[in-house]
Amino acid sequence: MQQQALGALPGSNAPQRPSDEAADQPTSRPKRVLLNRSCPARRCSQRNNHEKPSEGERGSGLIKGSAPLLDLFNKSSSSWVASDDTELANSRIPPGLSVAQVPGTRLQAPLILYVETLGIYKDAWRLTLPTSRSTNSPPLYILRENCIKRIFQFIDLDLSASATSPITRRYSLAGILSNGQESTIHRNEDPLGTRQFFGSDTTISCEVTARIDNRLVRFSEGRICIMSGGGQGGRGGKDGRGRGHARGGGAAGYGAGQGGGRGQPPRGPGAGGGPGGDRAGFPPPQRGGYQQGRGQGGFRGGFGGGGARDGYNGDDNAPKIFSDSTDPNPQPDPAITKAENNYIESQKTTIGGLAKLAVSEAPFPQRPGYGTRGSPITLFANYFTLAITGQLKIYCYNFKLVEGTALGRKLKRLVHLLLRDPRLAGAATDYTSILYSTAPLPMPLEVPVQYVEEFENQPRPGNYKFLVAGEPIVHDVTGLVEDLRAISSQVDRNSRQAIVQALTTLMGTYPTSSPNTLTLAANRHYPHGPPNPSASWDLGGGLEALRGYFRSVRLATCRILYNVNVSHAVVYSAIGLDEMMSRFGTSDWRQLHKFLRRVRVKTNYLKDEKGNPITKVKTIAGLATKEDGRGLTHKPEMAADGSGPDDVRFYLSPEGEAGSGTSTGKAKATKSGGPPPTSSKGFLGPGYISVSEFFRTRHNRPPQRKDLPVVNVGTKDKPTYLPPEVCQVLPGQTTRKTINPTQTQAMIKRACRPPGANARSIKDHGTKVLGLEEPSNAFLVKNGITVVPKLIVAPGRVLPVPDVRYGERKSVKPTEGSWNMNRIKHHSAGRNTSWAWVWIQNTTHSNPFGRQPPIESFLAALLSYGVNIQPPVKGLPLVLDRRQGKEHIERELSTRVFSKLDTLPGKPGTLFVILPAQETTLYKVIKYLGDIRFGIQTICVMADKFFKGQPGYFANVALKFNLKAGGTNQVLDDGRLGVIGEGKTMVVGIDVTHPSPGSQDGAPSVAGMVASVDKSLGQWPAVLSVQAGRQEWVGALDSMLKSRLDLWRQKNQTLPENILVYRDGVSEGQYLMVRDTELPQLRKTCREKYPAPQTQKGLPRISIVVVGKRHHTRFYPTADQHGDKNGNPKNGTVVDRSITEAFSWDFFLQAHTCLQGTARPAHYFVVVDEIFRAKYDRRPPFPGGNTADALEDLTHNMCHLYGRASKTVSLCPPAYYADLVCERARCYLNAFDESASDNGGGPDITQMQNDVTIHQRLRNTMFYI
Repeated sequence: MQQQALGALPGSNAPQRPSDEAADQPTSRPKRVLLNRSCPARRCSQRNNHEKPSEGERGSGLIKGSAPLLDLFNKSSSSWVASDDTELANSRIPPGLSVAQVPGTRLQAPLILYVETLGIYKDAWRLTLPTSRSTNSPPLYILRENCIKRIFQFIDLDLSASATSPITRRYSLAGILSNGQESTIHRNEDPLGTRQFFGSDTTISCEVTARIDNRLVRFSEGRICIMSGGGQGGRGGKDGRGRGHARGGGAAGYGAGQGGGRGQPPRGPGAGGGPGGDRAGFPPPQRGGYQQGRGQGGFRGGFGGGGARDGYNGDDNAPKIFSDSTDPNPQPDPAITKAENNYIESQKTTIGGLAKLAVSEAPFPQRPGYGTRGSPITLFANYFTLAITGQLKIYCYNFKLVEGTALGRKLKRLVHLLLRDPRLAGAATDYTSILYSTAPLPMPLEVPVQYVEEFENQPRPGNYKFLVAGEPIVHDVTGLVEDLRAISSQVDRNSRQAIVQALTTLMGTYPTSSPNTLTLAANRHYPHGPPNPSASWDLGGGLEALRGYFRSVRLATCRILYNVNVSHAVVYSAIGLDEMMSRFGTSDWRQLHKFLRRVRVKTNYLKDEKGNPITKVKTIAGLATKEDGRGLTHKPEMAADGSGPDDVRFYLSPEGEAGSGTSTGKAKATKSGGPPPTSSKGFLGPGYISVSEFFRTRHNRPPQRKDLPVVNVGTKDKPTYLPPEVCQVLPGQTTRKTINPTQTQAMIKRACRPPGANARSIKDHGTKVLGLEEPSNAFLVKNGITVVPKLIVAPGRVLPVPDVRYGERKSVKPTEGSWNMNRIKHHSAGRNTSWAWVWIQNTTHSNPFGRQPPIESFLAALLSYGVNIQPPVKGLPLVLDRRQGKEHIERELSTRVFSKLDTLPGKPGTLFVILPAQETTLYKVIKYLGDIRFGIQTICVMADKFFKGQPGYFANVALKFNLKAGGTNQVLDDGRLGVIGEGKTMVVGIDVTHPSPGSQDGAPSVAGMVASVDKSLGQWPAVLSVQAGRQEWVGALDSMLKSRLDLWRQKNQTLPENILVYRDGVSEGQYLMVRDTELPQLRKTCREKYPAPQTQKGLPRISIVVVGKRHHTRFYPTADQHGDKNGNPKNGTVVDRSITEAFSWDFFLQAHTCLQGTARPAHYFVVVDEIFRAKYDRRPPFPGGNTADALEDLTHNMCHLYGRASKTVSLCPPAYYADLVCERARCYLNAFDESASDNGGGPDITQMQNDVTIHQRLRNTMFYI
């Protein structure tokens, strides 16, 4: 009889093992093993011994055929038939159980029970029950080796079997229970089934599951979760050198590798590796490994494939290509396509036989046409169509607080309470000053509000009153829809944006008000609690990640769209503050102090007159420090900063608030010189008391964790101290701090899901969370708004791939967005500069590699790629104690390395640095010293990677060497660069980066500009400028452009006729800012630099294209042939229809191949154009093409010229390089990226401009690579 993996379905093919990028990685993994006479493990053990080690057997995966799954019972007897397990051989089947087979591929009756082993891998069994058994009967649970083996019930689409009331039943299985005793197991709800259970009396869950159309489908709380994954992995080779074969295929996610066989000489004895397993959302046991170290145990067996990873919708392992069962042949809406074509034709007028688009009064250039170049494809987009019926108008009212004062979070809370007034039922707000309603409100409207802090149970003192008054602004949504259908601009741009904002706010009424949804940043919503269990995972260090949905209203040709995308957020874990401190670590009080600043907590140690707890919400100002209470007569006393409750003493006056546990800051002496007064409540003051003693005597809550520091929930001037044990961190608080690399890796691992999983989540789960389906869409339906529950389909094109040219007239053709540089030299080498190297080592590990760095082989690799370089003049290890802080690192590197380079022969201009680890502070100091202070090019590598000596790693480093030396790594044929290939166009990239989370108040923004120096686009020198924090427009644009024009003229002996600007870092609402503020600066600079004859000819011509990368548009292939191996659209995919507006010139381009997760295309919007229309309207760039093709093709081709990689990149290089140079500026301003200083005072902008002024020797180089 054919063997199939447990959970596999007859008659279907084994799928590929899913990607691991977003898999959950708990510390243990469940093991499900099918034991029977024909399993691979048994067959392997029956083979003859071989003299040489055998390779492990291939995982069984899924074998085609229609045979039902095998039974584990012998029908002729009541004994177990479980191969290779003598302990089970004589065990009896419990009375009342009989045997039945699974008929076909669709499970009917009988009920099937699967036993799952948690924790200890030993064995697993499958039991079958008769068809007459009641579906309400309790499942059977078996205890073995103190592990509970949970059983999943499989029935045929009968949700009623998932009883929620506890059922108790006892089974006594002789020889199976490790202690020989009976066990009582209760069944109750646990929808995700992720808990581990130990002991003899345990609460456990039961899930109802069925097979439908060859898929394993799990029903829980009314949700359907598709589980798919690998089949059973093969057993490892029999001899010690044997190795388990490849991971098993399979369809249902229950397969598992069995581990290597027991080792035989010559490698020595030892048990084989442990099992692989599926990823169905359960804690897996640890991966199999060597039992006694390398050379002792057998090699690991293969691992089972992946199932649903986190239990969240069960769709993480959805098919890589998203499909809609309601639309088997998805095609773009023909009415939209027809309207788009008609609009372009209507804009053309024939003048002398030439097609010319009519000039309009639109604020931005009109679309010259839709692109035609490339192979056509169809794609899903993460948009839904909003259908508006009837006459929908939105009334916009201004409101203000006329009694009481409040700002920030407090004002937002008051507005939330304002909406509870019944007269404002159905209204929505932006939580600042505007109310939106679909019906007129009675005016004027005064609304008193009693302030109750969220999570508190008593109102706070104070009177507050809002006034809603004035004539409303009426937004005619129906009129906008008619305007869109007519593709006209009767509704001006400002009114359009106002309507979009109003409609977006109204659409958020349900998720914003839902108690089971956490709302962050107005339009990001994260479900938690029933009926939408949250998708959250621990990142370590007191932080966790949430998965939810972003939403926004968008305008497109003839319709309004609703953009929904999967969103993630990092928040503080809602746990006890003492637990959070333990997770973060208390060894460095300064880091803990920064981490906890502004975190909100609730306390309940206070009691009212009846003894009921009083909940109070506090904001942490930090840990206790000696600087606290600087203005008080009696400052707090403590042994050291960050002290615990025993060591922090505060002055308690008789007027002090008796319940807070700390001083109010009022120091008042007693009237007599006698001893301080006391009472039944303990010390009353005046005098000093420790935090521990106060909570022991006043609240009967002596702190137990005296090793943890107390927190200040007052202010620096008037501190209030609490032990962390009485504080609970409030949920939903986003962190303002930058997460560390380990947390970033954990975030990426789960957030980067396959495209198909994200698309499925949006359609099936996101619509429920956002209230787009019945019955939660009652508010929308009432107002004539319905959401078409289908992702829209957009036409796309895959642009042709250019050949990439290298040195010695060699060229390569990229495949799937990348290419190999084997035996290829850079196109042109840079100048010959001398170099030195330094190997930075930790004090505790002098040489963990046991050898010297492979400098000679690295030098040979550089020469093989054509880098113009000589052997290094000096190299040495440097022992550096990085624990002593930034100042020590800077001093040591400055005196012992950089200052000595000028004394070496040849005065090396490049320093090659081998770093001991990924240490941010060390890297920033090196770049600051090299780029700003000493003018030395620095190239950093990681020691663990460099010592491996891999050619691919050396090749990537060689790219940096050549660029920093002024070389060009790769080029394209002139014909593939259009107007740039003529040598008269300078390409400019501009970006502005703002202070990172947790930066000091007043920290600056940094503007960066890069520009090409010739038509090859190989070199992009840069200039930086510091400006006021959060300032969006570039203030020093004139001086920055002058420096780039001077460099172009130095290289080409003339000024460029065209300036093509790719502007990064601009939102859609700031397009007019670029046109009205930055464009005049560019023109002014050009008038000053260009001679009069050229300016009279209209030179230079300027085009500005805004590059957007922080949008939420995603595309999903509709068929395998339209996607890549990861399920994303193919690289080179461009979309300019269906989700865009006809009269705006924009397009989406996914130039790259996404290595993991869902690809994000770049959005390009033309703000100004004086180059392309003038050149290509009369002479199209391609046969049958138009001006739109010229810009799309040029932008795509430039993405192959990113000099730091042999692959296409997601952004065109000007924008990419501008972003890199801004990030480099953050290295120089490191001091202002730390959390706010306690000493006050803002940064000196003038000094910081000096800190980003590049050294003269590097000013015209790509120092930032």
